Amino acid sequence: LDLRPVDGETPMTAAVDNAPETEDDYDREITFPDGDSVDMTFLRSVVNHLAKLFVFRLRRAVAMRSVSSHVDRRKECAAMADLLVEWVEKAGGKVRKVEPGLQEVEGEDSVPIAPIVLAEFGSADPNKPTLVIYSHYDVESANTEDGEGWMDHMDPFSMLQVAGPAKWLVGRGTSANKGQLLPWLWAAEIFNRAKVELPVNLKMVIEGMKESESECLEDFVKLEATAGGFLHGADFVCIPMGCWASTEKPALVYGLRGMVTFEVTIKGGSKSLSTGSYSGLVNEPMCDMVRLLGSLVGSDDDINIAGVGVGSVPPVSQAELDDVQELTMSVEKVQEEAGYVPQLTGDDKQALMMNRCRFPSLSIHGIESSVVDRRMRRVIPNWAKGKFTIMLAPGQTAEKIIPLVREHLTSVFTSFESSNSVTVLAEGSNPWLVNPDNDLYKAAVVALTETFESAPDFIRDGHRIAAVEMFEKHAKVPVLVMPFGKPCDNAYSENERIEQDQYLRSVSAAMTFMDEIGGLPEDRDFVPALLAEIRNGRQGPISRVRGLWSGLS
Repeated sequence: LDLRPVDGETPMTAAVDNAPETEDDYDREITFPDGDSVDMTFLRSVVNHLAKLFVFRLRRAVAMRSVSSHVDRRKECAAMADLLVEWVEKAGGKVRKVEPGLQEVEGEDSVPIAPIVLAEFGSADPNKPTLVIYSHYDVESANTEDGEGWMDHMDPFSMLQVAGPAKWLVGRGTSANKGQLLPWLWAAEIFNRAKVELPVNLKMVIEGMKESESECLEDFVKLEATAGGFLHGADFVCIPMGCWASTEKPALVYGLRGMVTFEVTIKGGSKSLSTGSYSGLVNEPMCDMVRLLGSLVGSDDDINIAGVGVGSVPPVSQAELDDVQELTMSVEKVQEEAGYVPQLTGDDKQALMMNRCRFPSLSIHGIESSVVDRRMRRVIPNWAKGKFTIMLAPGQTAEKIIPLVREHLTSVFTSFESSNSVTVLAEGSNPWLVNPDNDLYKAAVVALTETFESAPDFIRDGHRIAAVEMFEKHAKVPVLVMPFGKPCDNAYSENERIEQDQYLRSVSAAMTFMDEIGGLPEDRDFVPALLAEIRNGRQGPISRVRGLWSGLS
């Protein structure tokens, strides 16, 4: 990344003191034509006129350290929710902030769950489709310590505007997920400024606990989907999360892996011990933990648990390999985006995409212990806590996988004949796979193609979005996952970023998508199996995945 000025201007770097303090310094008056002269082409042009305002607002959002996993940051989560309320009202929407209640945290007093922001735009016209956007405003933690290599020792929550082949906006949340959420608000605001009626009834559900297992979200969705609830009568849900398969082409996601997170605790005596006095005299929890975690993955990188690994899912079909062949990606680019790792687990893009999206995988995140001093202390911890995650492939469910993993952990630990005790906690969500052969995905194809000048790839993503299953199950509406991020964004990692052009184009994509959705027939039947004559006549990216979906369903 290059810190030189952008186009002769001073970038938003550490010299923030001279920057204007209010949005008014960046806002611009726009003269809108009257009557039918305001078309989508004109509305898209407004994005460029308001570009500095939208970038400044993203900087304000990034400055909110809304890290829901840190209980001491919950007040900043609430402040971020207040900022969203302010922007919804400026955009002409109605807004309500829901306080879900308190969360019990081990070793802490009960803490408030971050608020859910409910926004509504339009006149609730029964003749228009109702589109729900689900997203979140909380982010992963970001530290300049612990070896995290943020550029120029920057504060991850002070967004930098950086020069390079593209103008980068660098900071925590720029891509995941504030930079993908906010374009939908700006799209609604542009319609409102132009005094143009929205083509849809637009609703937004913006939670603040996504990075903390979406605490209480399912209860909320279940309640609000009932008669009289905020989600009752919705026609479809769009989720702007994730990233494309390549940096060149947009993507639509029609499949996600599930995820189960495990926390294993091994306890010994009541206190930590001196190594010199007790090494060799006790069964050490840390040693047991290392051996236990070491049993989870084999030498071939497959999961070493009966009924859980690659062999437990259906074999890859030729249709799946053919579908991946259409994607615009390269092994070299993936290796670069992964930080130039010495080697990937596949030699071609088919192998990489199968390992990323089609097969289960296991990742170990770390071990905590009773010894919290970062210096080398020669102390034997009296407890150790390990955390790992299994990404589930279609065909697997959390309900089936959790007992198999518990059985493996118990069996292996018993074989140690250790005097220590072990407990296992687990929670997770299931994989998701949908037939994209419907009007919702067709509208998205048009929006992305017009905005990014390329037909989108259809991909299955390795991420997990628990809300997808919740909305389908309780609201009983079709769900679309339409990411605006790119694989080079470093989402969740150091130097997280989004291209300024990508961020602004996403506003145009959101407007175009709503326009396409508003033009659908009133009889909105989203049964996956469409009429045979329509099927046989259709060409393009949707037809390429139809056979694949049928083979996996």
